[in-house]
Amino acid sequence: FERPADAPPAFEVGAQVRTARHGHAGHTRLPAYARGSTGEVVARRGAHLMPDDGARGIERAEHLYTVAFPRGDLFPEAAGSPDRVHLDLWESYLAAV
Repeated sequence: FERPADAPPAFEVGAQVRTARHGHAGHTRLPAYARGSTGEVVARRGAHLMPDDGARGIERAEHLYTVAFPRGDLFPEAAGSPDRVHLDLWESYLAAV
């Protein structure tokens, strides 16, 4: 399912990233509970079709990463938990911290 990308990956494993604060109209794979959160890239998954574009009939590959977030940062009721939540997120959802 991997596709060629137009550019090299922007992030390496270990990079600290922040997710976008807002979604956009239409389909998105960025969960609302993770918006504006800081996490760590724990894996690069190659380039894959961006589903947000696919929902509009556009085939465009984008780099995909697994990002780990402290559970308590995403869910306040879990404050102090040592657990992490892992999400597979496309590059356009992320910015360097």
